[in-house]
Amino acid sequence: MKVAIGQFAVRHSVSIVFLVLALCLGGAYAAWKMGSSVFPETDFPRVVVMVDNGVMPADEMMATLTRPIEEAMKDIPGSETMRSTTGRGSAQIDLFFSWKVNMMQTELYVLSRLAQIRSTLPATARTEVYRMNFSTFPVIGLSLTAPGREISSLWELARYELKPRLLRLPGVARVEVVGGQAPEYQIVVDPLRLAALRLPLSQVTETLLRNNLISATGLHQEDNLMRMTVVDGRVHSVQEIENLTLTADRGQIVRIADFARVSRGREPTFSVVTADGVDSVLLNIYS
Repeated sequence: MKVAIGQFAVRHSVSIVFLVLALCLGGAYAAWKMGSSVFPETDFPRVVVMVDNGVMPADEMMATLTRPIEEAMKDIPGSETMRSTTGRGSAQIDLFFSWKVNMMQTELYVLSRLAQIRSTLPATARTEVYRMNFSTFPVIGLSLTAPGREISSLWELARYELKPRLLRLPGVARVEVVGGQAPEYQIVVDPLRLAALRLPLSQVTETLLRNNLISATGLHQEDNLMRMTVVDGRVHSVQEIENLTLTADRGQIVRIADFARVSRGREPTFSVVTADGVDSVLLNIYS
């Protein structure tokens, strides 16, 4: 048997060498042209619907949001299983489908059903739909820590400086900032002073919204140039907020400082990110 194989190899040596070289060249070409990725391209038969509605109690979330969305998704073609998790102000509905369905088309079905029932849901509710694949998960995460530095300044660094630069990198689809606390101005109203001035809290809120904006007031065209005039009414400090005026009862003009305390603080946070036991800001990078 060994002699027969040897004789066959000797007689067809040229053909064997040619086949080996062809396979080597084909493998090298395939390796050069083959796409590479951190994860393979796979469409899982799963669509996730995320719902956010502030601080609504869980039982009301279940009755007004989770259950209507579940009922609307039941008869989508290929639907097999449905699971949901509901908490205060948030809900997650996981829709599982057959492996045979077209997931891009199925995602459009889900978006269409949400659009159909949108008028029946609370106006303050926000919904997001994700088709599960490897691009849904971050490929890398960057944690920012700085002992002795405020966590809000780290958030500003991540949001306004690092995130735009990371988005310019080839292959980066989006960057999410997790953790940290965004800076904000906080106005604590004294209810007794407000009642003495006969001012409703809604009027204070309306005054803040009306005065803290940028508005275009008109256009002026001259010498082949068009100039746009803009009124900038934004507030930039605690003093500017305190000096905002509004009309109280009987036409009395009062300042916000007359009935409220204004300070610079941090927005409430519902998630905390740590790195090596220290509070940090996390940038999740998605491909």
